[in-house]
Amino acid sequence: MVTSALNQLMTGLLPNKVLQCVKRYLRREARKPFDMNIKSYYMNITRINSEEIPKLPPNFAETQSLAEDEIVDILLYGTPKSWQKEMDHRYQLFIHTSGNNDDLYQAGVHFQEEMDYQ
Repeated sequence: MVTSALNQLMTGLLPNKVLQCVKRYLRREARKPFDMNIKSYYMNITRINSEEIPKLPPNFAETQSLAEDEIVDILLYGTPKSWQKEMDHRYQLFIHTSGNNDDLYQAGVHFQEEMDYQ
């Protein structure tokens, strides 16, 4: 009963179509800050997807979270242009070989370390 009341309160207080606005912002305007490493950027996007988006109206459920391929698109679009080609290439390699999120995450960490030393 309390959860239902809180969900109705959130629906009334938040703007209409807040879920669409959040997803649109992540897809179009969420850029990696210059002083943030790719690991922190990935963790922030993942946290928003797993903790914040499921708490938004209209469904208040995990089913409205972003899919893995959408998160990859956000990461690719939010990183500097000089990194995008290499990150896309590494992502395609991991999709065809393992498909494991931990391996994909590790590839991003190693790529960040390589780019920091250049």
